[in-house]
Amino acid sequence: MALLMNHFIPGMLIALSLLFSSPAIAGELAGHIDAIMGEVHLTRGDIEIPVALQAGVEVGDHVSTGKTSRVRIVFNDGSSMQLGQHAEAVIDNYATGASDGALDALISLIEGRGRFIVEKLKNKDAKYRIRTRAVLIGVRGTDILAQANNYISHVALAEGHIQLSRPGAAAEVALNKGQYLLVVGKWPPAPQAIPEQWLNDFINDVGTSDAGARKKKGGSGSGDISVPTDAIQQKMLNQMGSPMVVPQ
Repeated sequence: MALLMNHFIPGMLIALSLLFSSPAIAGELAGHIDAIMGEVHLTRGDIEIPVALQAGVEVGDHVSTGKTSRVRIVFNDGSSMQLGQHAEAVIDNYATGASDGALDALISLIEGRGRFIVEKLKNKDAKYRIRTRAVLIGVRGTDILAQANNYISHVALAEGHIQLSRPGAAAEVALNKGQYLLVVGKWPPAPQAIPEQWLNDFINDVGTSDAGARKKKGGSGSGDISVPTDAIQQKMLNQMGSPMVVPQ
């Protein structure tokens, strides 16, 4: 019996270790729907789930929007994703390690525009990645504007710092606050200033508010602002605040 237990206990400990260190699996709660406008679909496996405010969003869920539609999802760690019209995204992974609390998140932006406001990753082992067909974005806590159209991706940075990589390519591209990258064809592309027209189109599609500025001042953060004409200016980036779905 003692010999049997000597083999059983280490095996059990290994199994438990693997269980608690593994990525999240489909069906685990990742966050909830915080705001909706227009036509929004949530698919779980082969089943379409009714979309409503505060409805849970799970790992593996596929989210899509129709014409003139928006949706915002707030994740368990406080980060958020807001999609504009004709957009699609999949929550591939959103797991918190049981032992060290390190976040491991992977979101695929398949089509359309999405804004991602990511809470600062305090754990050095934490990973937050946003993937398009053209590029993988590594995040440490920032405000990202991303657009995916087939194998062409646009990435702009309102706050923070990110690293962009491509499968099979050794070189990475660093993007800083106020910079933009068009990913198409040759790699690595060179960062540039955010194009004014692209930014205006993005804001008109995804939405904006003064919530970010109010949050910094300690307020609750609510209300909408109009899109300024000097969109390329840093002042515009500061005014974007956190994403907001404009009511119909």
